Amino acid sequence: MKRVYTLLLLSGALTLHAQQINGSFDGEWLADTLGNASIPGTLLRPGTQPEGWQASNVNQKVLMTKKAVLVTPDADRTKVDEGYSVKMVNTYVGVGQIGSNAPAYITLGAPWVYAVMNLDQCDGGTLGGMAFTHRPDAITGWYKAEGLTDNDPAKVIAYAWNGTYTSKVLTNPKGAASSKTDTTVTDQDRVIWYQEGYTEATDDAKLISKSELAIGENTDEWTPFTMQINYLDTETLPQKINVVFSACNYWQRSLIAKDGTLWVDDVAFVYYHALSALTVDGVSVAGFAEKKTAYTVDVPYTDDVVVDYKVKGVGAKAEGSYNAETCVYTITVKGDDYAENPESKTVYTIQFKQIDTAIGSVGVHGAASAPVFNLKGQRVAAPVKGANIIGGKKLIK
Repeated sequence: MKRVYTLLLLSGALTLHAQQINGSFDGEWLADTLGNASIPGTLLRPGTQPEGWQASNVNQKVLMTKKAVLVTPDADRTKVDEGYSVKMVNTYVGVGQIGSNAPAYITLGAPWVYAVMNLDQCDGGTLGGMAFTHRPDAITGWYKAEGLTDNDPAKVIAYAWNGTYTSKVLTNPKGAASSKTDTTVTDQDRVIWYQEGYTEATDDAKLISKSELAIGENTDEWTPFTMQINYLDTETLPQKINVVFSACNYWQRSLIAKDGTLWVDDVAFVYYHALSALTVDGVSVAGFAEKKTAYTVDVPYTDDVVVDYKVKGVGAKAEGSYNAETCVYTITVKGDDYAENPESKTVYTIQFKQIDTAIGSVGVHGAASAPVFNLKGQRVAAPVKGANIIGGKKLIK
């Protein structure tokens, strides 16, 4: 049976910095106010969910109503008394043998469900996401897991996009045994992810990034993870983003393993602010490493010297400048989130060879065959008005 996910754009749900998500899951967990997103306001989901997130707790009706809490707060990873982690458990929902394993996940969007007696026709997913105009480079966090299988690993999923995608999904507004009623929704996850199945899209509709990480290792120890974000377009800023943490293979409902469990905590967007390469006159600076920030080269800096570098970070920016008094070239790299997070910055320095400016003798300007430098240590074609260094001596013109 096919599983489709869609998302309903949430606005004003999270009072955090605009470049981050509530990845600590601490603070008060809130009751659902959205319900089944394909029929807004109906079938409010039981249980609670972390601020800024929606949980896939079940409230559905097919002749009779069935509810199940799949997502709950659990002990904080760092054992903070008032902190929480998120525990997600795939759970069988139904009556006797008429039912199926429901997926446990949290999302920045809003879950929707189409439930009928014919299990092969059931569907569901997420609509929308949250407004977002930054370009993180990775998502990091910690997880524990049990009951995962090779066919049904846990998933971390993220995608960002522009514009609005419109599509149709089936609904069962009366909770009947079957229903052919459909409705129009916007920003359905599968439509955005696969770029197909939409009936209409705005002119600016575009998938900016899509990333997926499978977690197949069962472990009772908190284990770190990092998912790099894959950009299909590195120039365009996104307008919306969705992130999903799922205890199952999010896209394939038929493979969901009952009791598969995932815990997550302390997740965050990461914005790189570093150099991945550094050269002087086309030659790599000796000993260059991303985390090493201070270098020395045995040549003087002149107008002809070319300092070149490559920036690590999709939205990171770098600026270089030379200080003639200290003979130090400084490169400042700022992450895409620098405006909100001033610590998202790395400063690299290159110490160039200093020119001896000690006064050996003072004379009147005359012809000189030795190299000529100004007091900034820059080589010039001919002596300029004022003080010059010729042949290691300071001369006045």
